[in-house]
Amino acid sequence: MRYKNFKQLLDGYYYPVTKRYSFMATSFEDVVTEYWGWICNNPYFKNAQEYYLEPRFIDCSLREGLDILDPIGYNQILFCETRSKWTACFVSDGSELGISSMAYSLNCQGVEVTLIEDTYDRKTDSGLHGCTRLRVIRDARRTKFTDNTERLLYVSKLDGGRWGFCSLGEPYSFENVECYTNPKITERFTPQMLNTYLNAMGIDVLDENFYCYKKALIDYKIKSPDSIYEKRTYASYHLERRLKYGRE
Repeated sequence: MRYKNFKQLLDGYYYPVTKRYSFMATSFEDVVTEYWGWICNNPYFKNAQEYYLEPRFIDCSLREGLDILDPIGYNQILFCETRSKWTACFVSDGSELGISSMAYSLNCQGVEVTLIEDTYDRKTDSGLHGCTRLRVIRDARRTKFTDNTERLLYVSKLDGGRWGFCSLGEPYSFENVECYTNPKITERFTPQMLNTYLNAMGIDVLDENFYCYKKALIDYKIKSPDSIYEKRTYASYHLERRLKYGRE
């Protein structure tokens, strides 16, 4: 199922970095400080093939900030202040930041968003399986650390080409719950519904102007010059997966 008028941030040029988003409902400075402290105290990073550099603070547009992550595929993190209470987090390999522990430590709500257009072609075995997903993470008021998901909604293409739907947790007042029983699974939770829900929470995820100029980059350097890392640009990623290149 390919939705008409499927919208992506910055026309999809910065895909896959912009296929997943994380947001923390606290200040930009607190998020950067907390994440850097976590890196400094995590024994895994001390033994890894790279070492992290202290946060580099930058004043630039969202496009300029995401350009800094090119080549992609590395574990670089770009934090961005927004025009609301939320701080946005982008990971250069397109993965989720894993904000559960940060939400607990900072006593704030977290949101994870996945928005992948379904471009998979079974005949050529190319493209991507579609996914529309929203996960809301509780703050520290939860009863235990592992009890971290307040709300989870998704429609995703599964292996074999079938679609699956999931709804966990109590619906919010702004949700269109009547859609969740739609016989057509892809219409139970659409990208348009996801965007509407996020707007109700104060997150205008697809609007470039929602993201402020204040940013911080946490980057790393490889310890061993003999280490081999795959270098990919945004353009090569799109070409490899036969996706439309955003700046064509």
